[in-house]
Amino acid sequence: MRNIKFVTGELYHIYNRAVEGRKIFHRKSYTTYFLESLLVGNTTLMMDQHWRRDKRNRKEVIASPLIEIIALVLMPNHFHVFVRQLIDGGIPKFLQRVCNSFAKYLNKAEERKGGLFMAPYQAVHVASDV
Repeated sequence: MRNIKFVTGELYHIYNRAVEGRKIFHRKSYTTYFLESLLVGNTTLMMDQHWRRDKRNRKEVIASPLIEIIALVLMPNHFHVFVRQLIDGGIPKFLQRVCNSFAKYLNKAEERKGGLFMAPYQAVHVASDV
């Protein structure tokens, strides 16, 4: 159980690291997929195959974001993202979508099985900008 309660409107530093020190952003296609997952996963609407095929609908989907991404850093084996939650439950839903989607993608690409990240993502409430 996570010991941080996400509050709508508040800022959070979120990060997660790959198992075994595995490099997860060593191919351009992996990085691109992860960045696209950040976009696709940030919606209150349900995603489906139709959305992925029909790029004309993307502006409608993005119109209802779960979170606001303030900053992002991708390191070879982990990521950091600084976000503001825009709706109740937005951060957990967003990260579940992004991390699960990316793990499935990388596992398929590298013909591996199992968890990709060491543990559930870590989150730190940012109380001040100083």
